[in-house]
Amino acid sequence: MLTWESYLKANLDTGIAVDACLIETFASNLVTAITHNKTVFAFGNGGSAATANHFNADLALMKIRTGTSCRSVSLNTDLSLSTAISNDINYESVISKQLEIYASPGDVAVGFSASGNSKNIVAAFEQAIKMDLEAWAIIGFDGGQAKKMTGINVIHFASPRDYGLIENLHMCLAHFVVDKLIHNFK
Repeated sequence: MLTWESYLKANLDTGIAVDACLIETFASNLVTAITHNKTVFAFGNGGSAATANHFNADLALMKIRTGTSCRSVSLNTDLSLSTAISNDINYESVISKQLEIYASPGDVAVGFSASGNSKNIVAAFEQAIKMDLEAWAIIGFDGGQAKKMTGINVIHFASPRDYGLIENLHMCLAHFVVDKLIHNFK
């Protein structure tokens, strides 16, 4: 039977199982990227797109919170461009083509995905590798195709197919990393 306590315990157990050093490296690498005026591109599908948008907003607010600007872009927000790419090319390219248009070597690509299998997310990571971006896959379930890719960093919240739990932990990670950045730049 699902109770509030069992729900919180499942989130805590899954979150604690992730390599904390890898999360610290993610935050530290974002400090370096921000310091060098690199752009952070965030993306995802569905609930993961909402997490990417939220993460982007929190990064953009770094200037107000700390006085340090963070160049950040969510690749899920430009409806006109997304539908043009989807219509004129294909949906699989909806994020990778935006990276091709906007990103430069040394920028950071952060993809949120519960499954790690969405073709457009995998294509975005392939584009990030091709363009020499620092790529981070924030994934769940068994990790899918993203977990098997070389050339990207993977933070994997392993769990059964529970979208809510994975999306909670992805957002928790995003908030933690932003809090680390705020403390670093204050």
